[in-house]
Amino acid sequence: MAAVVAGTSGLYRQPSGAVQEQAVEKYEDLFFTYELLRYPASTDIANATGNLAIGLNTDTDILGFGIIPSGDNYGTKHISLTNGMDSPARITVSSTGDIAPLMEFSHRKATLGPGESLVIDAKVLASRAPRPGRYEGEADIKIIRARHAMGALLLGLV
Repeated sequence: MAAVVAGTSGLYRQPSGAVQEQAVEKYEDLFFTYELLRYPASTDIANATGNLAIGLNTDTDILGFGIIPSGDNYGTKHISLTNGMDSPARITVSSTGDIAPLMEFSHRKATLGPGESLVIDAKVLASRAPRPGRYEGEADIKIIRARHAMGALLLGLV
């Protein structure tokens, strides 16, 4: 599954350092399997005076919002998730770095059943930037699945 998410409990490992390219980390414990999808995120907030060349990034493995004019402007990226497994998945989305206060997501938490899909809109709001400049960090999608019935019960998936 490809996604962006934040934890449902304190069981998640916290990523160390920001990634420069998309990274996937997988691990498991007695009850759950975890998948952490880490996407680099960046934008440049520019003064909205005079002529401004607006930048756009169409890469699918990073959340590059390009150049956004200051003020009430924003940039949006869409993250499509599909649960291709036979069991439900608990999804959580979060962001880190100096871009985090500028970001908002249409869904921070969700549960996807087998075969279900979800589109998450990731938005960077220029009005939240304290000043023009470059803002970087990452968006993380954390996916947790039960390894057996007891784990599903603990997650509230049954």
